[in-house]
Amino acid sequence: MMCPFHFLDELEQGFQRGALFSTPVDQAIDEEKVNSFAGDVAEYNKQVNLALKEYAKIDYHVDPESKILAKAVIKYACDFLELLIAIIKNLDASKVMNEDLEEKFHLLHGVIMNKDILINAVHVPSARDELRAFHDQSVRDGLESMLSKQLSERKNRDS
Repeated sequence: MMCPFHFLDELEQGFQRGALFSTPVDQAIDEEKVNSFAGDVAEYNKQVNLALKEYAKIDYHVDPESKILAKAVIKYACDFLELLIAIIKNLDASKVMNEDLEEKFHLLHGVIMNKDILINAVHVPSARDELRAFHDQSVRDGLESMLSKQLSERKNRDS
């Protein structure tokens, strides 16, 4: 399967090459580097939103595997974005590289280095299950039946 949204890959690699990675613990962080990092995070967020628009155009019934992979990549990107935002919050609270920030940067590095593993082992199975449940009529019928039963029980209880 070919990974969609290659424009996210380049941005992710840029975070790994970023100047903040090389700041030693207990050293002040250059405000210009923080601003540059925040700008890169904003651009990544914008690109994730563009990926969401592209994802919406993929028809599950025409190409279910592409839809599943796209959903998995977006789930990964959202988790990645959440980590970036946590780093920004930490940078905002502390103008010095601390152990927590250093740990988050190591985690960021690990997430980037293991992207394919994370997508294939974690996000693809969950995306497949979610999309199958959403598009499978028998699953929908079962859920509607359960919901109807619960509503009926609630109505009888309230009466």
